[in-house]
Amino acid sequence: MSEHQSSPDICTIPAFAEMCGVNDEEAEEWVRNGTIPSTTMGEIQVVNMVRFRAELLSGKENFEAGDYSND
Repeated sequence: MSEHQSSPDICTIPAFAEMCGVNDEEAEEWVRNGTIPSTTMGEIQVVNMVRFRAELLSGKENFEAGDYSND
């Protein structure tokens, strides 16, 4: 998987940043501080899009630091 590829279930941090209109560093901080759900694939940290979409579909509107700190 190249740095900017994604699948329906996961998304690289740079791809997620691009979708959100923020820089990579901001999206990386969201992952580090648990603002968005993430997982590790090998040595690569990726955004857990399944969980992110489920949260949005359930009505979640605000994502705060620490929401996913135990992931």
